[in-house]
Amino acid sequence: MLPVGKRVVRRFEGLDVAFLVTGVGARRTRRSLEEAFEQGGTLRLLLIGICGGVDPALQTGETLFPSRVQDLSGEMVFERDRSPWRWLEDALGRRDAPVRPGGDWVTAPHMLDTTEKQRLWQANSNIRGVDLEALEVARFARERSTAWAVLKTVADPSDFVLPPKESFPSFFHEREESGGESTEPNAREISLRLFESRIDAAVKANTHVVKDVLPFCPH
Repeated sequence: MLPVGKRVVRRFEGLDVAFLVTGVGARRTRRSLEEAFEQGGTLRLLLIGICGGVDPALQTGETLFPSRVQDLSGEMVFERDRSPWRWLEDALGRRDAPVRPGGDWVTAPHMLDTTEKQRLWQANSNIRGVDLEALEVARFARERSTAWAVLKTVADPSDFVLPPKESFPSFFHEREESGGESTEPNAREISLRLFESRIDAAVKANTHVVKDVLPFCPH
């Protein structure tokens, strides 16, 4: 795993591709992108990773390729330019497990629970996924006249009950102290482990999608 902010360039099918771990949230994403752009120009920004599902039909492991991202209020909206990404749409359509193209996307300031996701869906049934970074990537790209897109995989579906937010730091600290083992996990630990398993499944699925489509990227 690359450290946050570290930019590494690898060559695929004669194409130089820069990989960057932005970190979680808009602030870290902005800082990582600014530092990365200082190291060299970029033609396109493709945000990959995991997200939450808003559409009730979505399950863990399904990948989304939205057309539009907005903030939670719907006041700030960015439309993806389709022209630079037609190759990606074609590549995604050729996969055995097709990626869901189109639809709206929301970037929130915090992880949304089931009630918040349901409220979003009721307000706009075209919203499919939610994350913490996509809007900042779109805004950064527009400032630099760079094409952007989002390709993320659902970790927590709309009906998945997230662990309590305050339990995350203590949970990981305790697991480090115990060497990652717990003989009698309590309800909080079980909830977090279930969430971790969803994250792992989504990361693996997203990695497979990215590996499948990279060879089709035009030079």
